[in-house]
Amino acid sequence: KEFSSKRFIGSNQTDTKQYEISVRNTKREAVNINVTDQFPVSVTKEITIDNQQAPGAEIDKDTGIATWMLTLQPGEEKKLNISYSVKYPKDRKVVLE
Repeated sequence: KEFSSKRFIGSNQTDTKQYEISVRNTKREAVNINVTDQFPVSVTKEITIDNQQAPGAEIDKDTGIATWMLTLQPGEEKKLNISYSVKYPKDRKVVLE
């Protein structure tokens, strides 16, 4: 699932993105699974990534990679959330998908 919003403040625009990842074990035995996602990484000073949140994940600050290491019991489902905000000048075009 994807949840997003846009906000204009002064000469900057802020896009907030939030995703929900569902993982379900349909096997008859427990399984170990690693789920990996990535935050955007900016190489310019005018574009900043704020409010990086991925509860329960290990986050590599240099690459922006978030990793969850899960053990799911038979029939168990877990929902993982990841969210971030990107602040950039209004005159710049930024693709976040």
